[in-house]
Amino acid sequence: MRFQSMLALSLLFSGASLATDTKVMELALVSDTELMDISQVCHDLAIELEVPLLNHDAYMLHCINSRLNELNYSPLADLPHYPE
Repeated sequence: MRFQSMLALSLLFSGASLATDTKVMELALVSDTELMDISQVCHDLAIELEVPLLNHDAYMLHCINSRLNELNYSPLADLPHYPE
């Protein structure tokens, strides 16, 4: 899984983003030179995890989260760790 996707997952599942019920989530991530829209991250992850593509991002995130739980996947586990 790409690092950008991992970062997006860690942000999404650690905050209140899942409770956001807007038509388009306006959270964006900057990775190197690329601006990534959370809707695109959802779309990419859904394809990668074989989750049905849906029009409602919050529900699709719920499906992605369920699929990750089935796979016993922790998004924070694969992020780089830096010494404190």
